Amino acid sequence: MKSVPAKNIKTARRAGKVLVLGVGNILLSDEGVGVRAIEALRKKYRLPGNVRCVDGGTMGLSLLDLLKAFTHVIIVDAVVPMGSPGRIHRFSWDGIPKGGPPALKTTVHQIGVSELLMLARFEGTRPKVRIIGIEPVDLNPGTSLSPLIEKRLPLFVRALGREVGRLASPLTEKRRRA
Repeated sequence: MKSVPAKNIKTARRAGKVLVLGVGNILLSDEGVGVRAIEALRKKYRLPGNVRCVDGGTMGLSLLDLLKAFTHVIIVDAVVPMGSPGRIHRFSWDGIPKGGPPALKTTVHQIGVSELLMLARFEGTRPKVRIIGIEPVDLNPGTSLSPLIEKRLPLFVRALGREVGRLASPLTEKRRRA
C-alpha cells in the first residue's frame, strides 16, 4: 500500500474526503464481512470522487498513514457477538470510552482497529470515525459468509451506503445491464 504524500493530505482534508475501510479476515467466514461489504458497496453504488473504499483486511497499524488523508473514516467490520447474530450496529468512535469499543475487542484482528485509531489520535490525526458492524454467526475457517450474514449483507450494505451518503453526498445505484 502506498502512503499518501504529505502535500496531498492538506488538500484532501479541505475537500472533506471519506474513507470506507473494510476490515476483517476473509479466511474466517463472517470475520470477513467488512471486506465483503465494501466489495458489494462498490458494485451497487456510484461513489462520489471524495469517497475511497479500501480493503484493509487485517493490515492493522500499517493503515496509519492512510488515515491521515481523510476527514471521515467509516470502519466496516464484524463486531463481537452480543446475542443477536446479524444485528447491525453503528458506533461513533468519539462516543466510545477509552480502551476501545466493547464491540471491537474480540474480533480476530483486535490488535489492529482499536490500536490503529488510538495511535492515529496520539499522532494528531483526528478524522471523524464511524464504525458500522454486524454481529457474526460463524468465525471458523472458511471463505464463505454464513447463510444468515449472506442474507443480511444487502441490508448491511444499504446501512453503509446511508452512512456514506450522510458524510459525502447521497449515493445513486448503478444501473444493471440487461
